[in-house]
Amino acid sequence: MGCKARCAVDSLAIHKRRNAADRPPGPLPEGLERNRAIERLDCLHGHEPMWRIRSIHSSRFRSNAIPCEIEKRFLAHAGPGRHLLLNQGVYGPTRIFCDQELVPQGTTVEYFPEGVDIAPYLRDTTSLVYIETPASLTMEMLDVRAVCAAARQRHIPVAVDATWGTPVFFDAHALGVHIAIHSATKYINGHSDLMLGLITGSHADLASTRRFCDRSGAHAAPDVCWLALRGLRTLAVRLERHQQTALATAQWLQEQPQVRRVLFPALPSDPGHALWRAQFSGAAGPFTFELAPCSEAAFAAFIDALALFSLGTSWGGYESLVLPAVPYDQRHLATLPDEGRLVRLHVGLEDARDLRADLAQALSGLG
Repeated sequence: MGCKARCAVDSLAIHKRRNAADRPPGPLPEGLERNRAIERLDCLHGHEPMWRIRSIHSSRFRSNAIPCEIEKRFLAHAGPGRHLLLNQGVYGPTRIFCDQELVPQGTTVEYFPEGVDIAPYLRDTTSLVYIETPASLTMEMLDVRAVCAAARQRHIPVAVDATWGTPVFFDAHALGVHIAIHSATKYINGHSDLMLGLITGSHADLASTRRFCDRSGAHAAPDVCWLALRGLRTLAVRLERHQQTALATAQWLQEQPQVRRVLFPALPSDPGHALWRAQFSGAAGPFTFELAPCSEAAFAAFIDALALFSLGTSWGGYESLVLPAVPYDQRHLATLPDEGRLVRLHVGLEDARDLRADLAQALSGLG
């Protein structure tokens, strides 16, 4: 097995060993509340005045690879006798955190398949509905309006991981979402040189989360917010380039004999295309494609042959990335391949012709 492939196989273990950055608990500096980066995020969302959680990682509560903003959202709604409902395509470490940290503490965690009515899954004890769309790795789309409507009838808040679309392409609050979570480490920053998470929502919706953050001291430093402001200044321009190159690359991959299918809701052929058009104004750079059946050695050789696509998990920067996509064993989705292998790409800011040439030479080794 090649070097890149071996690294990919070990990526889950690396996530499990990774520790969060230590930071002593403490009050948030008053001036940071008025940081210009925060003001610009409010403008992007076009929502009522919001409260933002500015966090790197909590020093008390560590969850390995799960972003701290997601961790805090769950901790604010978890507890004995409470029920959390998530779609089964959520980010893998999010699922691990729920199953391995919250369930042993008495929280009931349940997953629903994308494309179903969630009303039968809701209980009197449901304290939060948490969704991610498109789904991590396999890119299924959720009807966010329908999810929010069902939850609203039971007075249950809905939170969404909105990192893929960013506030530029995805107005989560306009669809009925109470709480939008962003890994600002990715597109909002855009330079792969900081760790930052954001939660947006009304003061009422985020009251419990704010109390938790004030008690745990999970807030970001001013220089981190300054770097995020730098990224916000070019966010819209970068996203347009990511979108154009990703769509061109996905369309090209559809024509290659070594590729079985491309999972990207921006493609008209994708099953989630109609929902994507209804809920998003653009598409980001990450998408997945399935190779035709091949041996493990051939698959490893394909990954290693890529020169412009570096092996990496945390997308959203300027560079293109590749990752063998291995959805977690708990997921049972009709979209998962039975013979082929999934490859997740993040299409960066490089020239589209160069990226296609790199993929072409790597695919040629598969016959």
